[in-house]
Amino acid sequence: MTALVVGHTRFSLVNPNSPAWLASNGSSLKDVDSYRSYLFSDERLQPRLDLFCDHSVPMLRHAAETHDLRHIVSLSDTMPVRFKDQLKDLAADNPWLVIDEKREGLGPLWPRDHGRDVLGSRNEVFATYRLDDDDLLAWDFFDRFMPFVTKPNVGMMVSGGLGATGIYDGGTFYSMKTAHKPMIAIGLMAIWETLDGGTRGPASVSHHESDRGNPVIIDSRRPSWLWTRHATQDTALSYHSTDRQEVIQQLRDTLAPMEVAPDPVLLDELFPTLAGRLLAQAAPDDGTRQSFSGPFDAATEPHRLELDPLEGRIHLSARASTPPGAGDRNALLSFKLTRLDSQDFDPAAVDLTGTGMVLSARAVWGFYTYVPSNGENRTIDRSFTIPEGYQLSAIELHQLATDRPTTSVEVLTVQELH
Repeated sequence: MTALVVGHTRFSLVNPNSPAWLASNGSSLKDVDSYRSYLFSDERLQPRLDLFCDHSVPMLRHAAETHDLRHIVSLSDTMPVRFKDQLKDLAADNPWLVIDEKREGLGPLWPRDHGRDVLGSRNEVFATYRLDDDDLLAWDFFDRFMPFVTKPNVGMMVSGGLGATGIYDGGTFYSMKTAHKPMIAIGLMAIWETLDGGTRGPASVSHHESDRGNPVIIDSRRPSWLWTRHATQDTALSYHSTDRQEVIQQLRDTLAPMEVAPDPVLLDELFPTLAGRLLAQAAPDDGTRQSFSGPFDAATEPHRLELDPLEGRIHLSARASTPPGAGDRNALLSFKLTRLDSQDFDPAAVDLTGTGMVLSARAVWGFYTYVPSNGENRTIDRSFTIPEGYQLSAIELHQLATDRPTTSVEVLTVQELH
């Protein structure tokens, strides 16, 4: 086991007196009430919860198997209960995850102080790092950077200078690029030691000025982080637009001149929970996006969603909710195809080669995908191709086991990819 390492995520902490209140710099946020409403809006919080719960936590759990890791999640007591409970449930299953709930206006538990408290009277070296709620660290991050955490390096910072960045939309990253950003905040590590009940370590400076206050070790030999761009990120307020598609286009323009993305095989290795969803292609336009808000279930009969017909390459994202005891494969989504010429057809005769679609032996299900109903990851994010000559006209939710708790779908989005 390596030295103690303590991370910190500020998960929409309401602290308007903080100089780090980036969201308040937007022209549309003039007071604390509008600031709070913005921070706790579904469209802002849900993508962050999806990224943190489904991708950051599995990576940190993997690291905690071989590293003495703690990760603090600071949140405000006024966060909506349904979001707060998701984070607390995660912490209950992962003892290295520390929930730091604060009254509005109070600052967070600092990882340096938590590290000192964990080590107690022992005089030992430890590290701290920062991770925003919508960014990710590579699967091997701690294996690569914890060897720098040694007594001779106390007072130094450690920066992974190379990473990847892209636009996160509907569970997939698009317009993936290589980013060389030494001293970026993502994963920026500080090396400390406990000393006579206190701590000794780097001077406190802004992350992009780390080398002006401290010696900095920079390792850019391999990507070590994924910087997320999306329409509801706080820095997107600087684009001065409330139109989602305008913000996405401005993000595309920002990424356009950057270096091409790393090898996709390497990206899938570094971020395995997102394998197959780190794409160089541009994010799709909203024109073909169709969204359905629930919750809806199929407890008594299949729940059918009628679509404006879609053709070609399709992306589907959905989020499910299931009470404990549902087990695996408790529900599925059935894709209802029609021929472009409106003729009847035998589903078994459709050529599915290279489409990514699967046909059930049960005619009532037809083409389908299972809805995750067990474990932490209850999201669907997948792309597939409608066979030539056909179109997707509807999606049905089917409950499979009537003697188990009912799986419901909270939100479902489907769109064509061009």
